[in-house]
Amino acid sequence: MTLPLTTEDVRALRRATDLCFDHGSSVETSSQSRIRAISGGRGGPRPEQTYVVPVEGNRVRDYTPTPNRDGLAYDCFNMAMNCQHMPEIRTMVHLIQKGDRLGFSWTRGNSSPVTIEAGIVVDHLDVEVVKPSGKVLTFRVGTYIGRDNSARMVRPRRVI
Repeated sequence: MTLPLTTEDVRALRRATDLCFDHGSSVETSSQSRIRAISGGRGGPRPEQTYVVPVEGNRVRDYTPTPNRDGLAYDCFNMAMNCQHMPEIRTMVHLIQKGDRLGFSWTRGNSSPVTIEAGIVVDHLDVEVVKPSGKVLTFRVGTYIGRDNSARMVRPRRVI
């Protein structure tokens, strides 16, 4: 279990130009999730800096008609570039405070008959902010609508 957000975590999330939401093989421990808050760079006066904010909760819901998916692990990733211009992320980072806890809720294959017929899939990422009082705020920060390929947000983990 991770610690509640620190003042530094909150500051990094608020200053970030880009946020990477990550769970799975690119994270040191496969059970660990994180947000990488990236600020500076892009030809600006400050060099690029990355601050890692640990995320304690991670849930993946898979609604695809995949056979034998018991025990299947997932790699999940979403990047919000120029996030200071995204209202849902701006709202989230301005409502979080020191002491809050963060969790991810990934949805794979939240499709309809129309999307299935069109040959596309729908994945979502919700970030859950758990206040010390127990109140939960949920923010939809990413959606993927497209072909079922390696670029989708939630992918079954490859076993090598």
